[in-house]
Amino acid sequence: MIFILASKQPALRKILSLVLTALVLISGMLMSAPMLRSHAEDAPDPMYAIVDFNPRTTAPKNNSYYTSKNAYYQCGYGMPNCTAYAYGRAYEILQKKPKLCMGNAYEWYGYNKSKGYYDYGKKPRLGAIACWGRGHVAVVEKIKDGKVTVSESHYSGRYFDTKQLTQGKESNYCGSFQGYIYIL
Repeated sequence: MIFILASKQPALRKILSLVLTALVLISGMLMSAPMLRSHAEDAPDPMYAIVDFNPRTTAPKNNSYYTSKNAYYQCGYGMPNCTAYAYGRAYEILQKKPKLCMGNAYEWYGYNKSKGYYDYGKKPRLGAIACWGRGHVAVVEKIKDGKVTVSESHYSGRYFDTKQLTQGKESNYCGSFQGYIYIL
């Protein structure tokens, strides 16, 4: 109907032509625009596969990511320590120096959020750093049936262990759960 009217009215034809041109340009820009990283807490997890992710279920031994390459170790705060462990595990996963906070565990989530180094959110992903505001960090090794297995170390405590948490109830473990830093 509009096309019939537009063909009989030059002004309508011109307007229709401009509208269609604008729509083509806008859709072209949207399709070629890079995907923006989402930091929304309720954003859906992207569908992706981590091909080379190998979960850690035993303590690291003779591994430079936890010793000579580890900034916490170099400053005298090596393991047992959750920050030294999580930093070393992130280094091991990424195979390069991670851009994580060099402060206390309770600072990691806010530091990353303010710097924008990695995506973050409330849903677990393999290799993500779980952060609690009371001062603990751990690394996600496995996710299955609503259960999240993390690996960790404890300051002046256990050198290494794993815990199974219930997804969405992470605060039950160490209180005041801040979220996950998605290093992958």
